Amino acid sequence: MTMMQSATQCRNSLRFPGTVPPRQRVPRRLKLLLTKKVQVVITDIMLPGMDGYEVCRQIKAKPALHDVPVIFITVMGSEEDETQGFDLGAVDYITKPFSPSIVKARVRTHLELKRHRDELEDLVKA
Repeated sequence: MTMMQSATQCRNSLRFPGTVPPRQRVPRRLKLLLTKKVQVVITDIMLPGMDGYEVCRQIKAKPALHDVPVIFITVMGSEEDETQGFDLGAVDYITKPFSPSIVKARVRTHLELKRHRDELEDLVKA
């Protein structure tokens, strides 16, 4: 099993279709999320200019993004850090180093759960 830890390794190993470019600053990325059909957000907690907790807060505060699953991948592994992430609405919290194949499996699981949730909401509205 290959374990990844650096930001570059993370980006290169977790390429998904429709990924928001990592070099853009956080506020610009948040604006991009509003213009694209976002399936999942994967973020670190330690970011330049705005931490991942605030990113999650802002995503969950926007009606258009509120239901988008947020997954943290970070070196911050204390119980308090993890609890804070879940309290803010994250669906998963993965500590580094991580295995890309395990992260991809977890992302697929959260995407499948979101798809089922969306289908149920559509049935209720009908």
